[in-house]
Amino acid sequence: MGVFRALAGVLTVLLAIGGAAGAQDAGHVPRGADVVTLNFVCAASNDLYLSAKKYRIYAEFVGSWSGTPFGKPRHAKSMRAVVTGWELQPNVKPYMLLSLHDCQFVPIPYARPILTLTRVAGFDIAAFPAPEWVHPMEPSAEVFSLLVEYPPAPHLLAATKLSHFVTGRYAPSAEWRGVWLSVAVGDGSLGLLEGFSSAIDYQGRNLVRYWERADCTGESAFALALAGKVLNDSRSSTTAGNLLNFLYTTSPLAQGPRADPGSPSYGLLGWATASPQVDIYYGDDNARALLGTIGAATVLKSDKYDEFVVRALLANFRTSGKYGFREDSINEENLQKNGWRHYFDGESLVYAPHYQAYLWACYLWAYHKTGYQPFLERAKTAITMTMDT
Repeated sequence: MGVFRALAGVLTVLLAIGGAAGAQDAGHVPRGADVVTLNFVCAASNDLYLSAKKYRIYAEFVGSWSGTPFGKPRHAKSMRAVVTGWELQPNVKPYMLLSLHDCQFVPIPYARPILTLTRVAGFDIAAFPAPEWVHPMEPSAEVFSLLVEYPPAPHLLAATKLSHFVTGRYAPSAEWRGVWLSVAVGDGSLGLLEGFSSAIDYQGRNLVRYWERADCTGESAFALALAGKVLNDSRSSTTAGNLLNFLYTTSPLAQGPRADPGSPSYGLLGWATASPQVDIYYGDDNARALLGTIGAATVLKSDKYDEFVVRALLANFRTSGKYGFREDSINEENLQKNGWRHYFDGESLVYAPHYQAYLWACYLWAYHKTGYQPFLERAKTAITMTMDT
């Protein structure tokens, strides 16, 4: 089960078939199409690299993996998919039957499939166990691995384009949705991707931002904690807690100089996990991460993150000026050079509520909890000056 619950956003590699077919989501995989090999993913050395980084890959319709060639594409005539693994529970039960219309597949030489492709009797449940798997290069092979976990590492390999399940009208639709819920939904322990960009290209596609940002993580943790509470969904609650653990303990967002009490950046949260973004501190991003953390921790009834919240509140407060305004962003290099008092005693004026107001909300919340007067005074001053401008 671990491979299916490891990521909030599985690093997914959907490899195109025959060039444009996969990218354009054509009607079906064309017969006789060549399999495109993505060298970075398929090379053995890169597989070791990805495994060492604890990335989990889903790849479909590939010509080889880690130096092992697969068979040539075949047509699955009169074959259906049988759920032969237990990894898809509770979304999909073993021995359920799934249909892939006009399926083209590559024989994968790995046994113990999660989904098996074969001829089978039954309507929605297999009437008999699937025949025993034999190596797909054998002339008598009639049982094939459709979805299998790559043995040395927890990568998932699909023999056909499972991602085509909507356009290809795979059936039954509810069970196929369950398959993808199991494959692509993780537990947040490795973070959460920022998601789709608002920009749309000429083909109507949204670009994806593969960032792990502090604010997105905190906000999503709050949303998932609420979902867990309202829907009585323990998995959502667990994922919310794991996202907060990622934010404050396992990712670099709150580590390095940000975890050093002697550093002027102590307590701040990096913008994103990548470099140099991790050493850039946006006040509004820090505030949204804090508000999400406060909300999630309240719903989860957890005090585990209290110290991190206090650190971040004070870190942002002492890098705000005497009038309660904070520069849009401060980077690690300048903060180390100037020290935090340079900002705390400064006269920064940034009349941009979309940058400032989140932090004012944090300061007012902190005053309500602590009674520390400067939180109230500087927030009121900044709000008043902004409204009077």
